[in-house]
Amino acid sequence: MSNRSYKRWTDLEIGALLNYMIESIQGRGYFGPKSPRYYQKLIQELQLEVTPKMLQNKIQRIKSKYRNFVLWKKTVQIQGEYDIAVASKRKFKWYVESEKIWGKDISIHPPYVSPATTIGLLYKSLA
Repeated sequence: MSNRSYKRWTDLEIGALLNYMIESIQGRGYFGPKSPRYYQKLIQELQLEVTPKMLQNKIQRIKSKYRNFVLWKKTVQIQGEYDIAVASKRKFKWYVESEKIWGKDISIHPPYVSPATTIGLLYKSLA
């Protein structure tokens, strides 16, 4: 593994990661924040060449891109299944997988499927 803090992810690696998260949700009902040791096992299982921190950051970036796509979709009022499929292929290719993980309206959910974030910690402190 290289010492770089940045890694260019392939579509196969991202697809494998998202499919693992989907299977985890279907099996256990959630894929919540995990310890670096858990991410290390996940890295070994998926045979990724990244650090646990890089994996956590990638999950957070995918979630952020999905949230931005959902908000964009509401703003331009895309509603039909075909229109969503076309828009998602151009703007955010992991829409279908992300929707299975975070649901249709991510803006109303606390960040429960990603590493702890400032927003998530604030949400917990207010609850």
